Amino acid sequence: MEAYKSSGHWGRVIGVILLLYLLLALALGIYWSMEPRLWKVDEAVAEESKALGSQTEVGFATTTTLILLAELLLEKPGGYLSNDRTPPGIWLDNMPDWEFGVLVQLRDMSRALRKDLAR
Repeated sequence: MEAYKSSGHWGRVIGVILLLYLLLALALGIYWSMEPRLWKVDEAVAEESKALGSQTEVGFATTTTLILLAELLLEKPGGYLSNDRTPPGIWLDNMPDWEFGVLVQLRDMSRALRKDLAR
C-alpha cells in the first residue's frame, strides 16, 4: 500500500513539471510569434543617412531596406525558427513561413543588386 502512495506522488510531481513546461513553451511560442515592428522607408532612410553623415544617393533606400530586413530576420525573438525541431518552434507554423518569405526577398534583391544593378 505504501509503494502505491509513493508512486502516485511521483506521478503528480511529473505531471506538474510537464504542465509547467507546456505552459512555459506556450508563453515562449506566443512571444516568438509576435509580429515584428513596421517601419516607414522614408524615415529609415533619413535616419540612416543622418547617422552616416551623407546625402542619399540612387539606391540608398533599396540598400537600407535590404539591410533592415536582414537585421530584422537575424534579431527577431526566438532567432531563426525554420530549423527548430523542438517545442515551441515546431508548433509555430506561420513564423517559419514568414522567415522563408523574407529570405526569398533578401536573396532576390541582393542578387538583383549584384547581377543587374551593379553592372
